[in-house]
Amino acid sequence: MARKAAVKRIKRRHLRTLSGTIAFILFLDILGTVGGIECDAIPLKEGMIRALVIMALWVLFIYLRKGIKYERNRNSKNSGYDKRRMA
Repeated sequence: MARKAAVKRIKRRHLRTLSGTIAFILFLDILGTVGGIECDAIPLKEGMIRALVIMALWVLFIYLRKGIKYERNRNSKNSGYDKRRMA
């Protein structure tokens, strides 16, 4: 049973590393697309569509990398609402 958990942990670590690498490459691709639009090497309409698609994929891979964390206060009855932070 311990071996199964260790293999699962290693697979999860490899998935996070791969997702982070892909997110970094997509970030560089966004920069290249914006630079191409800026220098008029890529038409504006095509470049904006490409940048939006790449940005959506970028956010997806950041989420898979666990780079976006949603923290909720589990002690409060209202999900995510903390009265102490509002004061």
